[in-house]
Amino acid sequence: MIELQSSERILVPANVDKAWDKVLNLKNAKFFELPSRTELWTLSSQRAIEIGKLFDVTCVIGIGGSSLGARALDQAFGESAPHKVYFLESPDETCIVKFRRLLGPLNRIHFAFISKSG
Repeated sequence: MIELQSSERILVPANVDKAWDKVLNLKNAKFFELPSRTELWTLSSQRAIEIGKLFDVTCVIGIGGSSLGARALDQAFGESAPHKVYFLESPDETCIVKFRRLLGPLNRIHFAFISKSG
């Protein structure tokens, strides 16, 4: 049974618990394996530290909602992070010119391109 962590214990209804069991047991649900992939976490952490040392800003470029996951993480943890993250979701020239003023020197910007369609 799943219990949500909060100041009060909340029991998840049996039908929701069953649904999660189904999802967690899917063969192709690799997302749920991420917490146990220590090598991936180590490499990701090392890369994040490297990016933080080399760059002042990360500019995430993704169109059509492909950067929503990264945006959610930034909203959750961004205030406590010294590294600034900006999201560019439109290739419109006016938008790019505006962002260019915000970002600073190009050699201090880390660009991350995200695509849902591959």
